[in-house]
Amino acid sequence: MVVEWIPLTLETLLEECIDLHERKDSDYAGDVPYANFMSSTRFGMRPDHAIMVRLSDKYNRVLTLLEKERRGQDPRVAESIDDTLRDLLNYAGIMAVVRNTMCQQETLPGKHEPTLTFRSFVLRPNTSLTMMPPTTLLSWYFAALCEALKHEGKARLSYFPYILSWLVTAAARLILERSIRPHLRELDPYQVLDRRRAFGLDKLR
Repeated sequence: MVVEWIPLTLETLLEECIDLHERKDSDYAGDVPYANFMSSTRFGMRPDHAIMVRLSDKYNRVLTLLEKERRGQDPRVAESIDDTLRDLLNYAGIMAVVRNTMCQQETLPGKHEPTLTFRSFVLRPNTSLTMMPPTTLLSWYFAALCEALKHEGKARLSYFPYILSWLVTAAARLILERSIRPHLRELDPYQVLDRRRAFGLDKLR
């Protein structure tokens, strides 16, 4: 029996995240992109550090909700794991763009890309990590980002865009894995393998 089911694609997911980002940025920052993050300098915090605080909140919420899900417990606030992952993905993209802007303004040393936008950064292809479980990737690159910021004077500044891009990839792949998982039991084994291969998920566990 062929089950009519169209899974979430990476392209659709990223477009949804971009749309969410644009709507939220309009509400939080108005006509000046990322003004809410740039305003952190008023109380002595760098904008990228202010974003990191929010990204860290989302990362820890994901871990907590995944553990609650494993135990069969529901979240106490109506924000799903996938919603939180979308926010985490967006904060990683925002951090990349804001750090690039800081380099342009020379408030942060390092090279910058003259035309980097949130859309162009989030849509960058990154397929080098398809063999690893997305939860492992998420923890790995969040830890790498923490260490890079902690030892920023010693870390190569060129590492940051790569780490943030990998965080985007890990969050996106975890959302995709979670979207396909409930439907696997509805498919025969050959359909399951085909669907997983199509999304680079056949090696995930």
